Amino acid sequence: MASTILTPGPALSVQLRSTSRRVTNSKASTLVIHRRAHPQQTSCQLGSAAELVNASKVKMVQAKDISGSMESGYKILDIRPEWEFLKGRISGSMHVPLFVEETGNDPMSLVRKWVVMGYGGLWQGNRHTKENDEFCEQVAVTIPDKATKVLVLCGEGLRSLLAVEKVYEMGYADVAWLQGGLNRVSLEDAPNQEGETQVMFAGIGGVSSAIMELTLKAQGQTSKLSK
Repeated sequence: MASTILTPGPALSVQLRSTSRRVTNSKASTLVIHRRAHPQQTSCQLGSAAELVNASKVKMVQAKDISGSMESGYKILDIRPEWEFLKGRISGSMHVPLFVEETGNDPMSLVRKWVVMGYGGLWQGNRHTKENDEFCEQVAVTIPDKATKVLVLCGEGLRSLLAVEKVYEMGYADVAWLQGGLNRVSLEDAPNQEGETQVMFAGIGGVSSAIMELTLKAQGQTSKLSK
């Protein structure tokens, strides 16, 4: 089954602009805060990445077609932070985080951590992150063959939209992006998953995680992967 590639056009442009403006989601808000606090650290822009997708230089894959993409030869590059990746991932995924946890305790770092906490840290379990300055070098080591077909993904599709520009500019011949991220990927879409939690729930933490489990339990479901 071949992966779905959406046709460029007005509808796609509107969709990509909408993705670029997603700041109501707590993780997207955290990303915006990070980019404002560290403008020199964020080398990619959502608009440039969207142009690559709109021009079909980067393919766009839907959640329902992720298994078909893997069957056709795409290797998954998961760019989520380590704690999300370890919590739940698609089997065989390669991992290079675009953002890593900020561990500094200087006054400005502490202020930024408090801001992130206010934007959903307790509710969503978010952590303050900084851009991984060694991302490209780590990708080159992880995927040495530039002919490899690379499917870049994250939780919501926002961080991976930033990453695809980096990967494309590194010279990889066939780069794809998962629209909407792993939040939209069910067990039916990708049966081979690893970790403690299904990938569509791996980005949920804090108080939200407990509420989610109670809600799922009431519906006779669970976010956990069966052992």
